[in-house]
Amino acid sequence: GKKRLALTVIGVMMLMFPMLVTAADEHGPHHNHLAVFAGFTGEARRERSFTLGADYERRISESFGLGALLERASGDRDFWIAAIPFSWHHGHWKFSVAPGIEHEEGHDDHGLVRLSAGYGFKKNNLEIAPLIAVDFVAGDTVLVMGVTIGLGF
Repeated sequence: GKKRLALTVIGVMMLMFPMLVTAADEHGPHHNHLAVFAGFTGEARRERSFTLGADYERRISESFGLGALLERASGDRDFWIAAIPFSWHHGHWKFSVAPGIEHEEGHDDHGLVRLSAGYGFKKNNLEIAPLIAVDFVAGDTVLVMGVTIGLGF
């Protein structure tokens, strides 16, 4: 079912990542960052859903970035989350605020604001970052936790 599909997707991403790391430019600053996310969403609203996502960030300066993210929270109810993160980088830390939309099939879309923090462990152009986020949506507070695996280029 859904868990098998999620584990297959994660397995394929893990197998492909070494090829992407080898193929990417290893010199100079990385102005672009592409990442995948795997984690879980809290009980409020999204009912402990397994969450997969992807995000892109363009660094505007050494400290600031602008991007796009798309996530799918799957469980008893399925949600899509799309947002535009504005990020501040300080050392290995990344803090973001992201206005966006939550969509659930058959229901009205809701605006949301996501606040997130992550700490990146970097090796060349590869980054692995534990992430915690809080979505404020339709009067609810939703906790999202997981790991991003990203590639700078």
